[in-house]
Amino acid sequence: MPPRSITPEPDESLVGFLRREAREHGYLHVSEFFGLLGLPYGRPMVEALPKVADKLGVPLHQLEAIAPAEPATQRTLQWRFQRTHIDPYCPICLKENRFWRQSWRHCLVSACPIHHTRLEETCPRCDAVITTKIGGLQTCECGQDLSDRLAVEADPFEIWISELIASGGCGSSFASGFGPWCDDAPNDLASFVYFAATGSAETRTGKQGKTPLPKNLEETRSFLRLAEPLFQNWPSGFNEHVRIRLAEGDISANSAPAQLGKWYQRLMAFRGEAYEPFHDRLHQTVGQHFEGSYSVGVSSDRAWISAAEASRQLGVRAERVVAAVAAGALRGRQSTSGYGHKHTMVPRDEVEVLIAGRDNYLSAKDAMAFLGVGKNQFNLMQEAGMVVREDADALPALVDGPFDLRKLKALQDQIRIGDRGECHREAVAFRDINLRRTTDRSALLAFYKRISEGTIAPAYADQDSRLGDFRFAANDFTRALQTSVMAVQWTAHQIAKITGWKAEVVVHWCRTGFLASTSSPHASNEKFLISPQDLSAFQREYIPLADLARQKGTSSKALRNRLLAAGFDVVGEKKVGTTSRGALVRIADLSSILS
Repeated sequence: MPPRSITPEPDESLVGFLRREAREHGYLHVSEFFGLLGLPYGRPMVEALPKVADKLGVPLHQLEAIAPAEPATQRTLQWRFQRTHIDPYCPICLKENRFWRQSWRHCLVSACPIHHTRLEETCPRCDAVITTKIGGLQTCECGQDLSDRLAVEADPFEIWISELIASGGCGSSFASGFGPWCDDAPNDLASFVYFAATGSAETRTGKQGKTPLPKNLEETRSFLRLAEPLFQNWPSGFNEHVRIRLAEGDISANSAPAQLGKWYQRLMAFRGEAYEPFHDRLHQTVGQHFEGSYSVGVSSDRAWISAAEASRQLGVRAERVVAAVAAGALRGRQSTSGYGHKHTMVPRDEVEVLIAGRDNYLSAKDAMAFLGVGKNQFNLMQEAGMVVREDADALPALVDGPFDLRKLKALQDQIRIGDRGECHREAVAFRDINLRRTTDRSALLAFYKRISEGTIAPAYADQDSRLGDFRFAANDFTRALQTSVMAVQWTAHQIAKITGWKAEVVVHWCRTGFLASTSSPHASNEKFLISPQDLSAFQREYIPLADLARQKGTSSKALRNRLLAAGFDVVGEKKVGTTSRGALVRIADLSSILS
């Protein structure tokens, strides 16, 4: 590859920089340049940035500064909100020879934050959709200059959102009048906009909050129209939204949080100074329009509830609430009456956050139901690193389940993004890709890992289906098995069956390092996997004392005494009460006494 002469711009998208690189090296189409790199733009390329930087001759830190990531320090680089189906552009920016901006890649951005015009996604001549694999720096595959597309003025709300995501400051009087933010927007702004839109969206399953992220610009604009009522004419639009929700909520509920339902819990989960205007407006609106027994923060008395009431709302025993407050795991206050009774009070809004937390953490049974897989497959997914059990010390207070629903959703959505749309092709459901289909456990685990990494994509994954229903091409699985033949690993029990050794002794050798292996948690135990190469190396260096005694027609005890008397070591043995087993002799030590 010829020497480079360009460097990434601070606000340039990674794929935009590669478009510039492609032109610099004489390529009209970026797809041809990706062929030279050996990687198309997408998750595999982002995961292999050191390789890309080396091929381009670019310092790695420069690529990392413009590459999407999770978590990301910039709103424009959040991986969750990266577009995967289109690569939009601003015709005016291209006409002015500007670079392709990071914000254009964000799925909630539909306007250019510089020119306040709508982004475009198709060629003005052939109408082809511009993706990360199509076109060059300024032209379509057909040769048409993309800057010839007529620029259309964007809606004010589109501009406001685009400016906030792009830089964090509105910087435009044209886009004023929305929300409480200008240069103090929170870093998780996109997540809040998603919440604002999905709180009212109707979905096929009837479940709010399940709305998929927009795939093209028209979907982005429709999505933003759902969120706009909460921000427009601030704070009137938000106040009216809360009033309508109270009117349409469960009128039998005796608290505003209960009447507002999950929407209230999701809103209160956004914490920090940036969201205080929303919390304040909520409290004031509830104080004006709610007529039940308990409100939300209208007075100091209503802001605190007893441990008994908190336990009823949380669905746990009151003793757990009291213990959490006493241990400092839950904010609250405790006092003792003159009769010796301990009274525990907790903030009402803290309880609502805990409810959201309990809803977010699932038991293994609920996690399996969410993903649509069985117990054995779920254990394998944990072993492969697809699903992670949260550490008990890191879980929020009063949470029972160890599996983070948000991470499970992210995993499922991330795999679904790669859907190739090949629904008529011979395929097999993910739930059926298990040890009943192959006895090669290590190959199956490797296949799961490649699915979670995005290197194997589903042939078809319906928007409303669970992971267990995702269908994968049968030949992808067959090919993965074939490529893993040389990567076979045996468990301690399989080694025991092959060699005649005791499984507990094999585990002991693995644990003490005599037999090289890899380990992973399995249920409440530790599981060891041994490769053929490691077993061969072990047998070249050691021989079990029992095997050697059997070959010599003597007892292990007599042979052991003979070796010790000759000054040789017996190693690797496992003490069991007053006896031991699994003793090893170094083969190199035997030649002098057993010749």
